[in-house]
Amino acid sequence: MHPLWLLFSHTKYFSAFDKSKIKKIIIGEYHCIGDVVLIIPALKVLKKSFPDAELTLITNPDIQELAKEMKIAHEVISFQAPWGRGKRKWELWKNAHSLAVYLQQKSYDLGIDFKSDLRNLYFLWKIKPSFRVGFTASGGKFLLTHPFDFPFQLHQTNRA
Repeated sequence: MHPLWLLFSHTKYFSAFDKSKIKKIIIGEYHCIGDVVLIIPALKVLKKSFPDAELTLITNPDIQELAKEMKIAHEVISFQAPWGRGKRKWELWKNAHSLAVYLQQKSYDLGIDFKSDLRNLYFLWKIKPSFRVGFTASGGKFLLTHPFDFPFQLHQTNRA
């Protein structure tokens, strides 16, 4: 919970971060079902910490219905990342660009990425939430407003 704890505590990292102004949060988790299950505790913390905020989860099409049934976010958006599952079709990249433009128009206040994949961080940057929080293991620090060093020593459940 280290990064999320920093997000919700009063530290130097977030001195300019006004929680009361966060009304729309977007989280990307485009991989497999296990990845979504691992971030559920973090999503619960977000809902509790930002009770008035609308939480949007972007996830793999195979997981969309399950995520909706579990009510882990207010909105669940299906997205087949062009860099996932070995598919690198032009149409998937075009769809990714179109989705980023659409989501940009929704004016998110906070965007979070738990993976530290440079492609995920770039996609989050394209959505343009006011604050972008994530890990920097892939070198994407410049794409985040609030970067964190990747805690390699922690299991993934503790990193979220």
